[in-house]
Amino acid sequence: MAALGWAVGAGGCAGLESAFFEEEFDASYQPTTFKILTYNIWHGLHVGPYWVRLEETPDQHEARFNLQIRQIAEEAPDLIFLQEVNPLPKQATRFIKALQQVGFEYTEIHQVDACGLRASQSVALMPDLNNGLVILAKPYLNLKKIEAVKILGTFGMCRSIRGFQLEELRYALIGEITWPGTQNKYLVVNVHKHSGLESSLEFLSKLKEVHAQEELLDYKAIKKKIKEPVTKRKEGLAILSAALQQLRRTGQYEGVVLAGDFNFEPNSREYQKVVRSGFRDTHELSHHQGDLFTLDPVANDLIYDGDEPIIPKILQTSIAKGSSPSQQELLDVYQKDMRRPKRIDYIFVDSFFMETCLHQTLFGRQLGSDGLPASDHYGVLNSYHLAKALQAC
Repeated sequence: MAALGWAVGAGGCAGLESAFFEEEFDASYQPTTFKILTYNIWHGLHVGPYWVRLEETPDQHEARFNLQIRQIAEEAPDLIFLQEVNPLPKQATRFIKALQQVGFEYTEIHQVDACGLRASQSVALMPDLNNGLVILAKPYLNLKKIEAVKILGTFGMCRSIRGFQLEELRYALIGEITWPGTQNKYLVVNVHKHSGLESSLEFLSKLKEVHAQEELLDYKAIKKKIKEPVTKRKEGLAILSAALQQLRRTGQYEGVVLAGDFNFEPNSREYQKVVRSGFRDTHELSHHQGDLFTLDPVANDLIYDGDEPIIPKILQTSIAKGSSPSQQELLDVYQKDMRRPKRIDYIFVDSFFMETCLHQTLFGRQLGSDGLPASDHYGVLNSYHLAKALQAC
């Protein structure tokens, strides 16, 4: 349950939340606890090479949405980073209204990152697609949108109700909050990084070994496909880093909270690039139990629709048709890696309560009536106890 100690339910929450917001007008007000959530809520779409369609029925989507609202209301985070919110801006408004109905007020900013071809809310080539990023904040934080930085793609642009894209687009949504009782401002940044043909060091080693033995078909193409997502994420991080440096040079901001679905693991080059740019992974700053895997095929039945993970087309053509034991062993290594739990969702900070008592937990593990969680990702929830130092947790 929430460290703020608020009960869940429309009646009980409303009274407590009303009392809370009476304090927002007190210039001396300082919260004693603060919660940050990042959560990829899953857009519910089947994304093919040329088309996008709904993956779930309206009833299934509604059930997942209601479960997400219940879980958010139980924790009542002060600051929420959501990815794969679809369709925008309608779904952002739904979150605001649904949380209001259970007693919690939020404001929002958003940015579409996948729009297809859209002329208006009602005229679009792919009407079910207007997917993107949302940041929600309690009103006392005075959330404002600063800009949306395109971190992947050159042709096209996506806006709230119109846009066009001829390739994959990714954005970083940048906002600001003002800390209550002060004029201290912080940048808050939401990202959802590119995902491609992902691989482990074990798979890469096995791939090299099998190729040395049998000269695999399309070996260079596979290596290129594996390198491509890493390159795209690193280039996007460089663009974002430059934008944040420019904003920080204005002297207006005390620090940055960078959160979202990064699609890389802690042992990756992209992770090290974030750390080298001055950020700390709050997982390393926090008290927590276990590794907190946010993408967990073992525990989360929404990830794979069957016993075997899907084999990418390039591996099907170059490896899966091979009959040798070594090629089958290579496929087994790939399948094993796809079933391995991973930590790919993060909350990074550069100077935001870094010496404060922090507990980090997974969010969204509760199951619905269908026995499934509300998303194919688990979220990351940071609970700061501002009156305690890190050593006193």
